[in-house]
Amino acid sequence: MNIYNKPLRLCLFVSVWIVLIAACTAPPQAIAPLPVEVEAEAEVQDGSLDMSCRDCNVIMILPTSLRKDTLGLYGGTKGVSPNIDRFFQNALVFENAFAPSPWTLPSQVSLFTSLFPYKHQIMNRETQLQIPDNILTLAEIMKTNGYATAAFTGDEEYNNRRALDRGFDVYIDQEAYLTYGIEHQPDKYDVRFRDLAPHAIEWMQDHRDERFFLVVQAFEPHCPYQPGENAVSRNAQWNNDYFDIEDVGCVSSDDKYPVTGTDRIQVREDMFVDQENVEYIHTQYDGELYNADTALADLFEAVKQLRLEENTIVLLLSEHGEYLGEHNRFMRAEYELETFYDEGIHVPLLMRHPRIKQRTDIRHLVQLVDVLPTLTAMLGVEDAMVAKRQGKSVIPAIENDEVVNPYAFSASNVYTGLVFDEKSTINSIRNTKWKYIHEHFLFNPQEDYAEKRYYGQWHSEKFEDRYYLFDIENDPNEEHNLYETETAIVAELEHELEQWLNSIR
Repeated sequence: MNIYNKPLRLCLFVSVWIVLIAACTAPPQAIAPLPVEVEAEAEVQDGSLDMSCRDCNVIMILPTSLRKDTLGLYGGTKGVSPNIDRFFQNALVFENAFAPSPWTLPSQVSLFTSLFPYKHQIMNRETQLQIPDNILTLAEIMKTNGYATAAFTGDEEYNNRRALDRGFDVYIDQEAYLTYGIEHQPDKYDVRFRDLAPHAIEWMQDHRDERFFLVVQAFEPHCPYQPGENAVSRNAQWNNDYFDIEDVGCVSSDDKYPVTGTDRIQVREDMFVDQENVEYIHTQYDGELYNADTALADLFEAVKQLRLEENTIVLLLSEHGEYLGEHNRFMRAEYELETFYDEGIHVPLLMRHPRIKQRTDIRHLVQLVDVLPTLTAMLGVEDAMVAKRQGKSVIPAIENDEVVNPYAFSASNVYTGLVFDEKSTINSIRNTKWKYIHEHFLFNPQEDYAEKRYYGQWHSEKFEDRYYLFDIENDPNEEHNLYETETAIVAELEHELEQWLNSIR
């Protein structure tokens, strides 16, 4: 489906802390990509690589809501990530990495614990659940093994109330911004890589003679898109008679349901965006990524100047993706049904490793829960919980081209803040050919928002189920649901999914 060929009905996700910055009025123009010298792709041959990296440092860079297709290394053509593309040009490029959930909170906990959301149970912002004391996080593993540890974060979900700060010698979140002189408005997500990178670089300089684990996480390019004027966004223009973009924060859309917003604004059915509006939203998103990329250039240069390239593993990944009009959705759309399309869960994963000297594409299925066991195996550090991790080391896929994950899974309770009952779930299984999704949801009978949102067309005391099957090899955009026709494939994937669900809870 080409999203530019029909209007898109929007549900405005308006929050009091969000204001999108309008840009000037000239027509949009793309900037030319900066040149990146990319060596020929490496073929992984049996026994040709040794990924062990004893005593190496680890730097983990975490942009939020980063789509893989915007990066030049994944085929992006707009030139909005020149520094990322250049720094990781001779690195491992994981082509098929998947998040367990299409939004930050459950995915980030999975990343740092190697446990799927149903196991760690942190799936809802309204709860006050923390990572249990008996679950060691990646930072705790590193600390126990003698690493200096630090995290500089810019997203509310990384606030230490989830206990993600455990194991870090230094943990910079909202409570520490003032101490570090970082300007921050408590009711806004506005801490960017430009705010955090200088402090991360200073810490790295102070600890360059030690083994260290450094996490740098910022809000970009998460909505609301506020890039200001830069080489990407300065010529963009918003033109819509239905609503003012300055009153819009994170937007979502669905062509099946009426329009409303999270503050229960009056329902309207006349809000649409056209091709020009969609292009504007794309441009603002690209502008956010361009700002992040510019700020990260200093961090990349510091790695080189401190001569850390030969003893440091550097990863760049995102906890989830972003919708930019596909399937009539924008942003992460976590309040919506149908959020497990690949735009939300197919994520970038890049790893610069001292033993990798040219670009090496890994096409096997990889999951974010695999990051922790892969790193501990590379570093040769002891993990007291190794038997309880639900991810796997993907070193065999890198070294010997072996299949580590015959399937990749995404599964979580639906974020229940306004619309859905806490028992609502979405589960997904995929291999390299097929992808199956099962949505099981109950609208929250305690919230009249559900009635406003869906005009009472759903019975609020009855579960509804939806099923999807996509031939992702021939239908990568997931436009043709084959659930009713490919019954044998459905039965096979349902069986595998049920087996997996029983094994991980």
